[in-house]
Amino acid sequence: MMVFILLLGIIASYLLMDKKTAIKNIVLKGVLAFLFTIAMLSFVFVVFLFLRINFTLFEAVFTLVPLAYIISEIKKAKKIAFTTAHISNVSTPLLVVILAGLSVFSYRFFNLSVRWGDWDAWAIWSQHAKFLADGAYFQNLFTEDLAWTHPDYPLLVSSIIAVFWKSLGVYSAYVPAVFAYLIAVSLVLTILASFFEKKFFVLGVSLFLIMSGTSVLFPFVTTQQADTILGTFILITIVLLNHLPNDKPVFHLLLIGFFAATCGWIKNEGLAFFALFAFCFSIKYFREKNWIKYFFAGAALPLLVVLVFKFTCAPSSDLVNGHNEYATKIFDFSRYKTIYDFASNYIVENCKFLMYTIVVMLVINYRYYTSLTFVVIFGLLTVYFFTYVLTPNDLTWHLTTSLYRLIHQVFPVLLYSLFFSASEKWSVKRLISFKLKR
Repeated sequence: MMVFILLLGIIASYLLMDKKTAIKNIVLKGVLAFLFTIAMLSFVFVVFLFLRINFTLFEAVFTLVPLAYIISEIKKAKKIAFTTAHISNVSTPLLVVILAGLSVFSYRFFNLSVRWGDWDAWAIWSQHAKFLADGAYFQNLFTEDLAWTHPDYPLLVSSIIAVFWKSLGVYSAYVPAVFAYLIAVSLVLTILASFFEKKFFVLGVSLFLIMSGTSVLFPFVTTQQADTILGTFILITIVLLNHLPNDKPVFHLLLIGFFAATCGWIKNEGLAFFALFAFCFSIKYFREKNWIKYFFAGAALPLLVVLVFKFTCAPSSDLVNGHNEYATKIFDFSRYKTIYDFASNYIVENCKFLMYTIVVMLVINYRYYTSLTFVVIFGLLTVYFFTYVLTPNDLTWHLTTSLYRLIHQVFPVLLYSLFFSASEKWSVKRLISFKLKR
């Protein structure tokens, strides 16, 4: 039943994206529809759960509303035409390469996956999902006895798993595994489709193949943790910003605000991303007051859900405990050295490709380092750095158990934005050269 409901939601969302956005690429619109649907599915489910509304009514609402919208659009248009724009124009050899890349990616994903995922997956996200799926006793999750499972964490991942478990009537290990796979595929397809939307085929396919066939995303995407989906929502926010039209941008701005704020419903780090992105967006477009207004209008629903959850249900995070030691830690420069040494060693050993790309970009387009995307990601990494400085946990343990996940959150959007900036620079140079020849 829930698979049918999800498909209805995706179809309705796709029709909405097709009607309201300037995006032509069917794959990019499809990914947007999928991510928008799972976000709305989570918000509605959690609201119904906390209001003690019957799950059957939730299923009915999430079936009838999308269905009514689909029927309405069919009546208006007489027929629904799913355009194949930007697919029919792609050569057969290139399509074969893309399908081969997806096949390799899929094979590696399921070959490296383990039942119930890594520690955080079964100890936190799937654990929380069991409480949410129970319904009657879900509030037992938010107790001090379960502090080790971090009950203050946002609920998007757990709620999606819970929805399908509740619908199936069984705690199947396939649900979090398949969900993790769909998110991972959405990530790589978002990158490819964004480049194709701008007709940046060479670097787009190159980055797609790198992400599909190398270890830059593995094994992180197979862990069933929330970091990949957070990285995907961060990425889709930046992708939408890169495709923001000058003509009739209202719906795009609403979506940018929605996806940016939904990051805060995935992980606590997502709230930091939203705050930084909202600040930088407001500064960059301070002359476009309507743009800022629509951005925050799009962010309103996710922010409302997150804030109500944080202030009424979630206990305080363990990271805010021991506040009386903050002053001591902030001036303990040995902590800075420990963090720097650990992070630099990890990056040198595991992120060589990203390092080389960053250096090459200094030559290709140094202005990238003044872009909104880079400033936001650099600011986010700075927040992460000082979180380690002030952590109440053992510093070495905290670094060992979390740094790789934090890097994974920003890795896709950094690579995407670096390659996208290079493509834009190359495209501009090619256009200027063409005009001079004429």
